[in-house]
Amino acid sequence: MSGRISEAISVYESVVQRDISFGNLKERIIYLSSSHPASLRNKMLIGVISSLEEKYLLGMWARDGRKVETDEGKSLLNLSFSQSHNQKGFDHYLKGTFKSALEEFSLAEKLDERFPAAINNHSMVLLKEGKVGAAEAKLLRAIDEDPRSATLYNNFGLIKYFKGDLKMAELNFRRALTLDHELNPVYINLGDVLYILGNAKQAISCWERIKEFDTLSDFAKRRLMYMAV
Repeated sequence: MSGRISEAISVYESVVQRDISFGNLKERIIYLSSSHPASLRNKMLIGVISSLEEKYLLGMWARDGRKVETDEGKSLLNLSFSQSHNQKGFDHYLKGTFKSALEEFSLAEKLDERFPAAINNHSMVLLKEGKVGAAEAKLLRAIDEDPRSATLYNNFGLIKYFKGDLKMAELNFRRALTLDHELNPVYINLGDVLYILGNAKQAISCWERIKEFDTLSDFAKRRLMYMAV
């Protein structure tokens, strides 16, 4: 089967959300989702430290590579709706409407309490709001569900960073790079922690990995200029 699968699922879901009685459409959603595991992958927020001068959280995005498990009686319809809410929450976050983002991520999590992307994104909104303890508890749950996610370890490193535990932050950033050495936001964060810990040479090495064409290049340049002053 070929075609615009994710768009078809989205159209079917919009109808079912207005009238849940459309059994045939629910079956189509389940069929398309189960036939195309890639459509069950979702976006995850990945946190980046803003700068060496002003330390606040920036939310960017990464792809969740987990293939959703559909055994043990898990409802594919719930999974599909969960992703719809996760996507809406993601869009709200990037627009800066964090209250709406939190509501959507909460709905996604209720529909699939073992969905790492939604749990992670919920955690990042809490961290953005300064609720570090609640964010940490959420993220630990996400890591339990997906212990191979570099994005989750990056975000857990950020939580440790904002709690002032720089050694644990470094450990988690390095763990993230072990899992995915091409995840560039981690190099920004690790470089910042190394710089604060007094290892300027390694910090520069991290920031210099960000190439000119990368979306994070301006963040890396600002840090390198800061070092040159």
